[in-house]
Amino acid sequence: MMKRVMVTENAKGMFRRFLTGCAGLLALVTCTNFPTPLENIVAGQKFRPLAVVCTPPEAAPGDTVQVRFYYYDPPEESPALHWLVSLDYGIDQHNSVYEKQVVDLDSMMLPGGTVESFRFRVPDSVLTQSTQVSELANDRIANPLHLSVLSADSILRAAANLGSVPSQIVALADNFTGRILLRAQVRADISLDVTMPLRIRYSSKLHSPNVEVNPSIKWVGIITVHQADFNRIDSLSTAVWSMQYLLNADHPDSVKDTVRIDSGCSYLAVADTGDYENPQFKRPTYTYFSKIDNATLLDTENYRYQWFFTNIDYANGMIMDSLLMFGSGGSGSMRSLLPPVDTGMHRFQLYCTARSSRPNDAGATPGVAYVTSPGYFAYSDAYARNLVRNGTYRRNRYGF
Repeated sequence: MMKRVMVTENAKGMFRRFLTGCAGLLALVTCTNFPTPLENIVAGQKFRPLAVVCTPPEAAPGDTVQVRFYYYDPPEESPALHWLVSLDYGIDQHNSVYEKQVVDLDSMMLPGGTVESFRFRVPDSVLTQSTQVSELANDRIANPLHLSVLSADSILRAAANLGSVPSQIVALADNFTGRILLRAQVRADISLDVTMPLRIRYSSKLHSPNVEVNPSIKWVGIITVHQADFNRIDSLSTAVWSMQYLLNADHPDSVKDTVRIDSGCSYLAVADTGDYENPQFKRPTYTYFSKIDNATLLDTENYRYQWFFTNIDYANGMIMDSLLMFGSGGSGSMRSLLPPVDTGMHRFQLYCTARSSRPNDAGATPGVAYVTSPGYFAYSDAYARNLVRNGTYRRNRYGF
């Protein structure tokens, strides 16, 4: 392990619309920034970071930011957490990452928080001391008015107090951007650093449409496909399937936490895309300047989903096949789910993290959403009998 991290019918109709509008999302590949690609969180084993959520995911100088650090912590562990912040962070002309002005973030935390959930105020001088901003001041495209860093900061600070400003000022705010880097130093059963970049600019103060926002995960569900060995997620619309919610923020009465496992069925874990209220399921867009095209272009955000799970009823000595697992099939917000072989395994927990990204925006920082969903497995008699008849069923089928 690496030691450091740089880190119901209504449901069916709704989900059909989800599938139709999200065909592009199915092409995305889930990725991870964590110490290991293993998605299983075995109770009592290892500390594991799950997400750092900053609200808002980009801020202006002087703004207050809420930081929440989510992680799995073995019951007997009490991790030591210490936060640092690099107030000047970026990539230099040699494509090397730099961290400057590294200070204790603990000393900047506002009263009333904890090391897992706290607020801090972004210093007013962050942009004027940013190496990245100094370089942008010499860019004729990013700074067509040839303003000095201090002049640009003064103009944007004054504009933030006005009700309406010219589009040129908004564009200046979008370009006049720097980043800081939050670093949680974790000392538990393993020692690692978990990092989170945060974009700093005045865009939110000037109501720019390009402001980054956190995605949303309002529901998590389990899809039952009435077909064995189904792994063609992009062909789900051609299969016979049903879905139940493990989490539904807007309609909690629709949640059913018991998942029935039956012989001859396949299962998928799925979360919403974060913008399901849009009838076309269009993801957020942003503008960027293309030097190749010498024009301002429109692009669409990408979402990346990461899933983890815990078998709450797992006991030492159980074979690997008794664990709930994610299969190799899946992309976007869906993952194939392999239910336990041991029918004594009932309680489980799913963890889902969604991250937004802007491929053509070099200064962008990720928006993050994180949810957990508990559930309970109930097994049909047919499923249990099949396991008794063929004890190597799962081992032969999946190659474990």
